[in-house]
Amino acid sequence: MSTVPAAPSIAINNILFATDFSAISDSAMPFARAVARHYFARLHLLHVLVPANYLPIQPEPYTSAAPVLAREYAIVARAEAQRKMMCLYQGGQLSGIPWDVSIREGEIAAEIQAAIAEHQVDLVVLGTHGRSGFHKLLLGSVAEEIFRTTTCPVLTAGPKLFRGEEHGIHIRNVLCATDFSASAPRVVSFASHLAGDHKAVVTWLHVARGSADELPFRRRMAMENTRRRLNALIPGAGDADSNVRIEFGAASERILATAGELRPDVIIMGARGLGTIAAGSTHLPGGTTVKVICQALCPVLTIRD
Repeated sequence: MSTVPAAPSIAINNILFATDFSAISDSAMPFARAVARHYFARLHLLHVLVPANYLPIQPEPYTSAAPVLAREYAIVARAEAQRKMMCLYQGGQLSGIPWDVSIREGEIAAEIQAAIAEHQVDLVVLGTHGRSGFHKLLLGSVAEEIFRTTTCPVLTAGPKLFRGEEHGIHIRNVLCATDFSASAPRVVSFASHLAGDHKAVVTWLHVARGSADELPFRRRMAMENTRRRLNALIPGAGDADSNVRIEFGAASERILATAGELRPDVIIMGARGLGTIAAGSTHLPGGTTVKVICQALCPVLTIRD
């Protein structure tokens, strides 16, 4: 007699995959597919066309040719986007996954936010080149604006993502880094439930103030404090010795070093909202999340405070 599988503890019903058709966006697609299949979610494929007046080289203003060239650009750009979208769902890659396609025109971050609201998105998946530039989903621009402003989790594939698994992600090892800021309850809860859904192991990491050569008693105090705060969020989370790590130093460096040692399938961490960054409410530097995404070999899932 077959048994009915237990329902996943995370409710992911709608996933938004935002793409600029670059290689790094393509590398994020298997993760979007894998998560959609695991949670029986609908996958919304989105590309945003940049209007002609956003282009770095525009038609000369106040000439009769400008409106014509802008219209021609829009027609050609939309046709090319539709062709590239077809490549994403041809060949049975989305077999068994409910999906739809949307091509919008406007300011990229604003249109992504509109799609999130329209489809009641539970998870955003995107790729980033980790540098500034044009026609990209970029850290320091679009990608960072998305994970710092949207309230749903964002899974970002960075430029150094290891692409050995062509068919998606198999979550067996989760690294959850928390600074116990405002996002900590959601971050820790999501990591715990995600690990439970996938029967994965979670390593909880806290990077404390200080240097790597802190005295043993200082390390013990920091570890006890970390365990206490973890258990306050998820009872029992801080009990297992092997699953709690305390590090001292620059947050991004220690997170990346720990990830290099443990080789997690996903890193989960908080992201400060744009208003929080301005207020400077946490000791972690504003670039921590950006640095981790740019250097991580696995996807980074962020939840803003």
